[in-house]
Formats: sequence, C-alpha cells, structure tokens
Amino acid sequence: MWSDLANTCRRLHFDIGTMLRIKFTFAVPGEFKWPGTIAANSSEQCLVDSSDFLPTLMEIAGIEPKAEFEMDGRSFVPQLKGETGNPREWMYFHFEPMSPNSSL
Repeated sequence: MWSDLANTCRRLHFDIGTMLRIKFTFAVPGEFKWPGTIAANSSEQCLVDSSDFLPTLMEIAGIEPKAEFEMDGRSFVPQLKGETGNPREWMYFHFEPMSPNSSL
C-alpha cells in the first residue's frame, strides 16, 4: 500500500530563496463508473480539485446554481464523457497547520 502511495506522489521540492517554500506535488487517481456515459476502460489525464466535485455533482443532478452563488470549482462532466471540457492548468492550495482555527 505505501509503495503505491509513494509511486503516486511525484516529488517533494524544496526551493531556497528569501524564504523556504515547499512545493508538494501529488497525483491521486480517481475511478468513476457511470454506465452509458463513461466508456468502459477509458482513461483521462486531467487536473481536478476537491472544489470541482460540487459543480460536477450539481450538473449530473441537473441542478442549476443560483446566479448569486459563486463556486470556485469547475464541473468535470465533459472530461468524464471523454470531451475536452474546461480543464484546469494549475491549482493552489494552502493549509496553515499553526492557525488557531486549525484542528491539528
């Protein structure tokens, strides 16, 4: 199991500049099954963030968000169907473990 996780993680970079920046890049495969929509044994290489699941599930359910409801995520339904869609080129995530609001 740990070797699979290690193989999934691409690399851990340390950049020394005016401050130490840590770039942790990882890829976690996802499996989706949607008979009649997702082709069997198909594969797609696209960047998906956790914020993308809400708009994706809303699109699948046929729920249109209200105009004033802003979402950071993007639906990845087109990619599930094998279409181009609107894939991400990058994403940024920040976690501050020393924050007073952190549960760690």
